[in-house]
Amino acid sequence: MHTKLNRLMVYIHWLTVILIFLAFISIEFRSTFGKHTLFHDAMKSSHLYIGFLVLFLTILRLVIRKFVTFPIIGQRLYYNSFRSIASKLVHVFLYVWLILMPILGWCLISAKGTYVIPFGLPSILDVMPRADVIEIKELHEYFAYIGLAIIFIHASVATIESLIVNRVLKK
Repeated sequence: MHTKLNRLMVYIHWLTVILIFLAFISIEFRSTFGKHTLFHDAMKSSHLYIGFLVLFLTILRLVIRKFVTFPIIGQRLYYNSFRSIASKLVHVFLYVWLILMPILGWCLISAKGTYVIPFGLPSILDVMPRADVIEIKELHEYFAYIGLAIIFIHASVATIESLIVNRVLKK
């Protein structure tokens, strides 16, 4: 059972990575063929649905982590307190980001009042003036790029660690 849950967590992790990549691609290329085209609307809708899927998977992942302890992958032979603290901070940031970004997006589409909210979920904000909507949109975009930078750092460190751990374990 424990092995199956561990495998499930790995699948959720990589599915989340793929969804974040697709969310970024869908929103960045939405206006490739102009605004108010079928492509534009499909990309924007897919971005919304992907955001809600990321929120669901993150909550599922946190619930599983709450009740199950997983072993650390690889041996942390060269780990020190700085790396341990940095690792925990990055993970906390990533989980907060994975929850905050979809909620900010949900606030944005609720405040605009012009989009159907995916999966029939309720609006969480009343329709707001355009200036307030723009502030929410700017926050969402700002945090998106900060999150992508942290994800890049996380992926880089994980790649380097796996290469070092593999090299150390082979000796």
